[in-house]
Amino acid sequence: MKLTGVTVGFEPNADVSWEGIRAYAIAKTIPDHEIASATNTPEAKAYIQNLLQPKIKAGVEQAMVGQLNGPRPVRLDVVVKRFAIASAVQRILIGGNHVMVATATLVDARTGAAIITYPDLVAQVVVGQGIVGTAVQAAIDSAMPQTTTERLIAEYGRSYRTLAGPPGPGGSAAAACGLFRPCHPGTACASNGADRRSRRGRTGV
Repeated sequence: MKLTGVTVGFEPNADVSWEGIRAYAIAKTIPDHEIASATNTPEAKAYIQNLLQPKIKAGVEQAMVGQLNGPRPVRLDVVVKRFAIASAVQRILIGGNHVMVATATLVDARTGAAIITYPDLVAQVVVGQGIVGTAVQAAIDSAMPQTTTERLIAEYGRSYRTLAGPPGPGGSAAAACGLFRPCHPGTACASNGADRRSRRGRTGV
């Protein structure tokens, strides 16, 4: 399979807690005490999602470089359910880590048919908690070449790559069942692939 592109969308009620909220407030000159209510509108959500979408697309594409190089053109469709960057205040008061939840569907680029879907795939970046942990984390983050957002997206890309990576020792079940190489009749790979196809009615893939 050859990856020809990555698309990124958001569920209708996607939960996005990200620095784009601040960007929207600045663009619209919204005072701090009104940010919570002013950013909970369709316009604000669309603005924030439009800022985040190309970052997720670029990060997932980078994570998948060199992973799919076969003849069959495929596309990866990512639909975000949750993207949350835990603020310093949150981590001091109640705790929390950075989390991304999104459904990833590998699609035949020619026909649009779904090949395999991983619903609600979760990626998490664990960070320092409490006053001391948050202060230490700030120092670590400042020395990192990637932003917090970029690291979370990269972690999601790695999570998908682990599930749907190339076959071989430690390779994924999806890869072993012929998604990344041909299955030959009578082999265990072919049997597993047939079993996977028989479950499509239940799994939606």
